[in-house]
Amino acid sequence: ADIKVALYPYIPDLASDKLYSYGKFIQDSFHQKYPSHTVETTMDWDPYSLEDMSEKTLGEEGCDLAEVDTLFLKKLVDEKFILPLESITLKQGTIFSEALKSTEIDGVTYGLPTLGCGNYLMAFDLAYIANYNALSGLLTPERVIGGKMNDDSGFYLPMMYFDGYVDIYGKDSLQEGINKLKVGEPDEELCKRLSWFINQCTDHSGQNKCFDKNVPNNYINDDPDDHHTNLDRDIQNGKTTLMFGFTETSTMVYPTNLQKRLSVIHPSLGQFNHPLLFVDALVINRAKFEKTTNDKKEAIRDFMTFYASLDFRRSLVNGEDMKPPHVRYLLPVIEEFYTEHQQQNLAYKEIYAYLRNAVHIPDVYDDLEYFQHLLEKDCYKFEEKSCANSYFAENLDHKK
Repeated sequence: ADIKVALYPYIPDLASDKLYSYGKFIQDSFHQKYPSHTVETTMDWDPYSLEDMSEKTLGEEGCDLAEVDTLFLKKLVDEKFILPLESITLKQGTIFSEALKSTEIDGVTYGLPTLGCGNYLMAFDLAYIANYNALSGLLTPERVIGGKMNDDSGFYLPMMYFDGYVDIYGKDSLQEGINKLKVGEPDEELCKRLSWFINQCTDHSGQNKCFDKNVPNNYINDDPDDHHTNLDRDIQNGKTTLMFGFTETSTMVYPTNLQKRLSVIHPSLGQFNHPLLFVDALVINRAKFEKTTNDKKEAIRDFMTFYASLDFRRSLVNGEDMKPPHVRYLLPVIEEFYTEHQQQNLAYKEIYAYLRNAVHIPDVYDDLEYFQHLLEKDCYKFEEKSCANSYFAENLDHKK
């Protein structure tokens, strides 16, 4: 049977071919595993647009499956675009419990988790990480953080806020933090700590390489024709010590750092260390599935089992579609992937320690724009660089 799948499109285009080789590798691998089935993959869609979903991707003429951000899952359920998921038993691997929770709404499961994502600090020089106690010990005005914290489409600031909230108040406090922000009450202590953290991005010239909207190209650019963004050059010449963002963005630092050892930190802002976990998951198109043949339904189930399996996650993350292969630093949500990679790639050992304590982000999509503007107005404040020597900076607890 022939099926069509919309893959989550926002991953690094390492082969610089608009993810053609990525999609073809998935198609060929699936057909090799299941010779009676074929799959057509597409990344030409917007996973955050209800209009796209209804008119194209999850409409009657759309795809059989789509890989979506579970942050958007409740909208898809409310619009009746997707079906509850039948029990699909993975042949290998144990999915992180928080990833599974992200696919549940009112006790019903609607998606099969495939990838995780989260904001981390990353360095290409182990010396900056090895004796890590407090962030202030790593940074000087000459060596700052680079990253992307003020992107209104990525909503990094509210996500960092919620990440910090569970670090201070514990794993079960997230909904409380969301409810307080909904009524316009940001947490004063967290705002102080968040402001301090973001101000570590300010260099000797006064430019904030994470937050200043006037600094162009202040994050890793995955445009294959533009390999030399500000942050790219700063990392290579040592002016920027750490980069902030999703782990997969580290692969876009061209060209000298590609083979260097990557080190990863989740910067806790409190006594706990609970990274915020974003999850992608495969969902079934209700409009097509209810009218399709039994053969195609079998192909859909087979693809879900194949795509989320440990064997294929391993191949995809290790970049076996590229010549030579190159690690993508994507985050599978299968625990066994990390236990087997702990000696092969120490960055995954570090990430695994964090993921076991992660907290998935619930559905706050409709409120993100409000949260972003509220926090920029009432929470985040530029401060003097001397605050890095404050009592708080010296006593940050970064335990795993």
